[in-house]
Amino acid sequence: METKFITNNKGEKISAILSIKKYNEMKEKIEELEDINLYYEAKNDKTPPKLASDVFARIESKRSLRDGK
Repeated sequence: METKFITNNKGEKISAILSIKKYNEMKEKIEELEDINLYYEAKNDKTPPKLASDVFARIESKRSLRDGK
């Protein structure tokens, strides 16, 4: 199926109709580009990394305070 367009009264394209296959392909490519952008943001971040165990301990501590445990 080819992409079809919906136009307004002036003939300007205002929407596109895609096959599910084409939509899913585009969605996957967008998600891949988002992941690439996140990678470069993390790579350029100059803050020192934190140990996962420290982060999880902090989260659990906040949960305990919130839940009154």
